Amino acid sequence: MRVKVLESIYRKQHERLFGYLMRMLGDYDVSRDILQDTFTRCLERYGRTIDSTALLYRIARNLAVDHLRKRVQIEPLQELQADETEHQDRQLMVKEHCRAVLHALQSMPLADREVLSLVASETLTYRDIAMILETSES
Repeated sequence: MRVKVLESIYRKQHERLFGYLMRMLGDYDVSRDILQDTFTRCLERYGRTIDSTALLYRIARNLAVDHLRKRVQIEPLQELQADETEHQDRQLMVKEHCRAVLHALQSMPLADREVLSLVASETLTYRDIAMILETSES
């Protein structure tokens, strides 16, 4: 019996209710899901006693607002993912830059490559480097 009452309401209201949800949410799939959830909740909570279109819209509105709140909470996560993607892009650029530097170093004479590598370590003084390479500090 409940199902027949809900079927009747569905036939009369689903297109208008769907249009309302589309205007609220701007997403076809989400609107369809919420439309379905609206009628499911209506059946579960009110059964045959529902005779008000306003109540149906209230249920739909509440579900839509809940969805929008969740979406607001999800968006910062997506921003974090974008930041993570940017971080990954940056790491990729650094790796590519390192490969290019290593390639350039490989094309240098060994003595120059050793000096440059030791200087780049930033832990040794010029005096230490000179001692390691057995050359003058200048």
